[in-house]
Amino acid sequence: MIGSPQFQAIVPEPVRTLVSRPPEVSFDALAPNRVLLAIEYQDLAEAAGFDPGIDPRLAFDMLFGTVVAHLLATGSGPSREYVSQLADVVVAGLRRSKGAGT
Repeated sequence: MIGSPQFQAIVPEPVRTLVSRPPEVSFDALAPNRVLLAIEYQDLAEAAGFDPGIDPRLAFDMLFGTVVAHLLATGSGPSREYVSQLADVVVAGLRRSKGAGT
């Protein structure tokens, strides 16, 4: 869990390996679900009413980045309500705008 002391204790090490030059590890190696979600988005976006022109990695990056920002700002993981609101905002943002491609 992102709010757990164990998770918070390990956060500095992956960040260090990602920002070293050259990086010691790729972000996709640390977060393999990013690649899987991108493939799924690319394959299913249009049928689900999402904008297929959006970078397929963007949804994961928005979710992950927001949760990490919340941790850094508050020192704790987000509540279920916060995560639910975040999901609603991300889904609304990925939806194809009215008139686009239809």
